[in-house]
This record gives sequence, structure tokens and C-alpha cells, in this order.
Amino acid sequence: MICSYDLCNTLISLDSLMEGLTIQCLWCPNAFYCCEICRISDSKHQELCGGIEQAVIVDKQSVIKEMQLLEQIGQGSFGTVHKIQIQGQLYALKKMNKNQCSKEVRIHKHLNHKNIIQFHYFIEDDDYIYIVMEYASKGTLTQNRENCNFYNIFIQLCEATMYLHEKGIIHRDLKPDNILLDKNGNPKICDFGLATYESVISSFSGTFEFMAPEVIKNLPQTQKVDVWSLAAILYWLLENKPLVQGNQIEKMQQILDFKSPQFTKITNPQIQDLLNQMLVPDPDERISLQGVLNNKWIENIDRVEKEINDISTQPSLQRQQQIEIQQQMQNQNVSILQKVISLFRCGGREKQF
Repeated sequence: MICSYDLCNTLISLDSLMEGLTIQCLWCPNAFYCCEICRISDSKHQELCGGIEQAVIVDKQSVIKEMQLLEQIGQGSFGTVHKIQIQGQLYALKKMNKNQCSKEVRIHKHLNHKNIIQFHYFIEDDDYIYIVMEYASKGTLTQNRENCNFYNIFIQLCEATMYLHEKGIIHRDLKPDNILLDKNGNPKICDFGLATYESVISSFSGTFEFMAPEVIKNLPQTQKVDVWSLAAILYWLLENKPLVQGNQIEKMQQILDFKSPQFTKITNPQIQDLLNQMLVPDPDERISLQGVLNNKWIENIDRVEKEINDISTQPSLQRQQQIEIQQQMQNQNVSILQKVISLFRCGGREKQF
């Protein structure tokens, strides 16, 4: 393939395309460039794809001048994240080196799901790209593990990841630090720096505690990578410890030797069964995400929520009678589902919006 900039005839290698290393248009998937200079110089393509209307290209000083910069809320190899205020509204501002984030911008800006951090727009100068995103006030899942609704969070994460998979996207770095919580405790997936389109990949990526065996083995990665990570997150939430522990070498070896999860605090047989299906080392044998969402445990939780919502809309006398009936049933030999109903009535799942 030749560089898309019509004044450049540089050949782009097939290997760089397959490995996702080629610089691509930030606004569409149709133009590829041999270097960042060609991407910036290709004004003809920018006008054709309409992307220039979605970017605010200003110098760094104007960025600082037009936004009220508040405290730093994140930092990593990708760059930094600050809380900012624009016309009284809070946002998150992510600053990244533009040579390292073109794929992240290209993927994230087209996503629209209630459980994915909303991408608003980006600003670029000579060296950096500044992404203005939704601000999640409660911070990361890591910061909120002791005070969150595990079941609600897991289901919503599965639904958001299914949305990504339906678009042919693999996140590849699902972990508690990349899951934010809004003011209502609903999870929001963020950080698409390692995300890619399915069919491209065999590169080493992610965090050991939530990394699937095929990643370490440098095998082709599919949507099943995210299924493993979701299971590792659920295990971490319920067992109060990561799936693998130790130094990097020890964690890597534990993943390579992984047979099945060890349960100490998880006693629900339905959850154990689901985790056993999700944490299968062979990705071809691992349950699909659709299979996870069709699992009896997930279906029971959804049914419970519907029953609770149905009860909450009944007249007060009828609602009280229904509650009394359920309380009488609890004094007898109640089923697992009825126990879950009781649990959720006392401190249950937030209503989604």
C-alpha cells in the first residue's frame, strides 16, 4: 500500500498494517500514512472525510487559556488526565503524544454506549493530542471495590464489551483501573490505548492479573481475550484478590500453567460454574460473551431486577402484600433466586439509564 498523501509515494509495509503500527487518519479508517507529517499535510483527505470539523486545532497556550484546569486525576505511560471545567461543566482532559494515540482516538471517538466513557472532541498541537471526555466522579473501580454493587457492575461491563465486539473491536486491557464509576455507581470503560480491530493482532499487551494465556503465548487474539479479563475482574471483586499473584515472572508462569480458578470466598455454584467457563486457557474452548450473558446466574439477576421494578410500581397496599408474601417465603426453604431477590431489595442494583 502507498501512503495516502498524494505528494508522497512511500510504500507502507504489510507487516506494519497487520500489527496496527501504521499511522491512520484520526477521523476515518480509509487513509494510511507513512509518517505523522504526511497525515497532518493531507488537507485534501481531511476535507473529503469531514474530520476537520470534529477537531479543534489550536496551539497549546490556547488550550490552557480556554479551559479551567483542575486537579490531575490520572497518570500513566499514555500521558496524563486532568479534571477540567468548561462553562461550569466538568470534563476529563487526556493529554497524549500524538505519535502514540492515533488508533485510540480513531476507535474511541466512534463509540456511544452508556457504560463507555463518552468521547466529546479532541484538540491537537504540534506534539500532543488533548481528548475531552466525560468525567466520572467516583474514580476507578480499584478505588471503589469495597463499596460497589459487584453484580450490577459485572453485567453492565459485559453489555458494554458486547457492544465493542459487535463493532469488531477488542479492548485488550480490561482491568479495574480502566473502569470508572459515575455518580450513580455505574461502570464506564475507558482507555482504548491497546484496543484494536479484531483480526489484526498477536502483540503482547495488558496487565498480567487480567491477561489471557494466549496473549503471553503471543498467539492470535480474539474477542475471547476480553472474556478472560472480565472473568478476572469478577474474580478480583468477589475473592478480594487477583487471579494470579507474585512478581512478574511468577504471574506469567501462573497464567501459562493455569488450569482452573481456586475459590475461597466465592461459594455460589452458579458463579463458580460461570468463572470456570470463562477462565478456560484454550480460547477456542472458552465461553463466548453471548454465552456469558445467557448464563442462568445473569438471567436470574435480570429477572430479579424486573420483579423488583414491577413491585415498586404497584399501589402501596398491593406492594406491601407482595413484600409480606416474599418475607413469608423466606422463612421457609427458599430457593437461590428468592435469596437473591431479598439481597437486591436490601441494597440492590441501581436503575440503569
